[in-house]
Amino acid sequence: LSTVKELRSRIVPVLKASAIPTATYQRVHAAFSAKLLPVLAGPRALDALKAYAQVATAGRLSVLQVTTALAEAGDVFGRVDAARSRFVPHAAGLIDVVLAAQESDGLILVVLDGANRGATESYLLPLLRSALRRTTPVSLFHPSAISPNDPYAACSRIVWPENVLLAATLVEGPTTLPVAPDIWADSVFIATDGGETVQAASTAAASTEVSEIDPKSMLLTLGKGVELTSGGALDGTVKSQALQDAGGRFERALTAFQSDPTALQAEVVRAVLVPFVASISDDEDRAGAISDIEKNLGSKASAGFQHAIDTARRSIA
Repeated sequence: LSTVKELRSRIVPVLKASAIPTATYQRVHAAFSAKLLPVLAGPRALDALKAYAQVATAGRLSVLQVTTALAEAGDVFGRVDAARSRFVPHAAGLIDVVLAAQESDGLILVVLDGANRGATESYLLPLLRSALRRTTPVSLFHPSAISPNDPYAACSRIVWPENVLLAATLVEGPTTLPVAPDIWADSVFIATDGGETVQAASTAAASTEVSEIDPKSMLLTLGKGVELTSGGALDGTVKSQALQDAGGRFERALTAFQSDPTALQAEVVRAVLVPFVASISDDEDRAGAISDIEKNLGSKASAGFQHAIDTARRSIA
């Protein structure tokens, strides 16, 4: 709890200085605590994550610009040059970031900027399973594919370190692809443009220098030992057990900032249900899902649900 209070006191001035809704950090931190991927949308999405990194990771931040060239999870680290039998790291240097993190206790934030420029079902889903569920390492290449003298020869399989936080942003534009619905079993959607009045930045807030929060205490608040299943606001609302689990974990993490049950349900609906329904491509299926969910949510939680879906679809679909 002391770390959450410390986080609040340090990050709010930074967010105000950047004209970002101050509740954004609560949703981002809760996502990390619940072992979920925070997916931010809106023109201030990357700025919000930079502000979080300034406080939580002492500014240690690595941003990878996603392109259509990412075809599988290993592509975020690099590819093998078969003609030269060598491994060519991605320009963002993510493989070096991960290798350095394996030798350190400090927190690092990695951001996949514009995650929907690539096919999320191809590169992001396997990466999530490795980084969040910790099922299997990410396979980059067969050990015999590169020369044993290559500096990355020992990196055929990468284990995602616990002290590397993973987040993503969505962008809008003609070159983007729809986000795969299965993403939302391991992710939460966070809009950064609207819904709150943002106070004007002051000179003092804009120049605030923030030191690192103790990494060990921060890791404890970031869900070490968090159960991967937890009931909550979505029980009985959706049939998908995976969505219920994600919503339950996110709700449980949000209780560090919010205790009102109605407000918690609204947060979970906005972060988990809205993006999932918005990613349903068939209009008839999506309309049917909206109707069923509104019946189960009740009048307060379902208010504005259709509008939230329409707004989210600009980024997701």
